[in-house]
Amino acid sequence: MRSSPPIVWLLVLLVVTVLILQVIHLVIFSCLEMKKTGKLKTFEKISQRRKKSHRLSYFRMDTRGSYQIYHSVADETDNNRLPKDSVTMVTHCSPHNMHYLPALVERWKGPISLAVFTSSEDFQATLSVIHSFSSCFTDIQNHVQFHLVLPMDTVDRIRSLNLTRRINIPCKNLNSHIKTHIKTKNYALQGVPYPNNLLRNVGQLAARTNFVLTVDIDLLPSSVLFSQTLQFLKYESLTQSYKTTAYVLPVFELEDGKPVPKDNPK
Repeated sequence: MRSSPPIVWLLVLLVVTVLILQVIHLVIFSCLEMKKTGKLKTFEKISQRRKKSHRLSYFRMDTRGSYQIYHSVADETDNNRLPKDSVTMVTHCSPHNMHYLPALVERWKGPISLAVFTSSEDFQATLSVIHSFSSCFTDIQNHVQFHLVLPMDTVDRIRSLNLTRRINIPCKNLNSHIKTHIKTKNYALQGVPYPNNLLRNVGQLAARTNFVLTVDIDLLPSSVLFSQTLQFLKYESLTQSYKTTAYVLPVFELEDGKPVPKDNPK
């Protein structure tokens, strides 16, 4: 009986080795998937607990590592249910300008993504104002996502603060609380430049809709702008592709002290 050539045995050994390696790979992959799934479930439970206790959500740094960004610090909206063809208003401000928000929400009936630039000195006071706004105004609670941005060189100073405790401010005292408890009125005077572009990007990236409208927080839209914008975009989608299109809205000034009209008929 003739023995098999050595090359045949080598091929058999190679095939067996490959099969063993594939089995090992599948076992390792399955273990990693199980571990990953377990972590995701744990993270979801932690996220739910944080949402209930109004803890800060996850943070990240900007691309230059100069700023720390906290997303959805008081997000009680269900943005996953928003129609993708809706429009998110994107705006930003310093804490002392947050008093413009109620009037803005009253006129804009859609989602709003607001990026607030603060400092370690005003961090806790800013959180308190945000949570109180959500408690005092149902429309703010339902429609506004808040994001906090602060310089990285001030992050160490906030670690000693109790940032998980919700501090309610009486609704009637919100504006006066902002004036008395927000210490820094102009960060530029403190040598901290106001990062306009970063704040706009933070607000836009957090939007869950296909369209965004970027405005200054002290700009009041007409009371029908949201509904008319939806109608306009619906019509445009039937006539052309607007994947790379930007629409510019007219802005009108109003003399100080005059009542703000619901729209501009001119």
